[in-house]
Amino acid sequence: MNIAECLQKMRLQANFNNHVILSIPIPNLKTTTTMPRNHLLTVLILLLLCLPGCSGKPIRHLASDICLVSEGTTRHEVMTYLGMPNDRQMDQANEIWIYYQVNKSLLRKTPFIGNNLGEEDVDVITVRFTGDQVKTCAYRHLTPEEFKNFGMDAQYEPGDK
Repeated sequence: MNIAECLQKMRLQANFNNHVILSIPIPNLKTTTTMPRNHLLTVLILLLLCLPGCSGKPIRHLASDICLVSEGTTRHEVMTYLGMPNDRQMDQANEIWIYYQVNKSLLRKTPFIGNNLGEEDVDVITVRFTGDQVKTCAYRHLTPEEFKNFGMDAQYEPGDK
């Protein structure tokens, strides 16, 4: 078998400048879908309806986030881990940041009648600073009544979001 036959077999053509060009036959490409158009449209609409569920207000998990804060952590790091505090207080020479999160059961979240059903509790974190570093931090899991007696200036009332 000579070179010309090999080139012909591989569908290669030599041009006049001694360059070799690869010519590959391209089949007639038609876009075909295995799914009928109305099913495809339904899937697209469902995807668009689900997208808002992927965005929204970030959720804090104070019970687990407290593990990130320890003695010696800086204010900037606390702010990064926990965000803005719900309340700030001062005592003698220390500043105290208070974070709280109201947890409601599924029944409690029921519109119109939810305040009479289910349970509600409050997670509270207190972070005490000396200078720019954490001196102590504590986590408490309280009932709404205990939270009212906690002695902070927060505007929370049971049933609030």
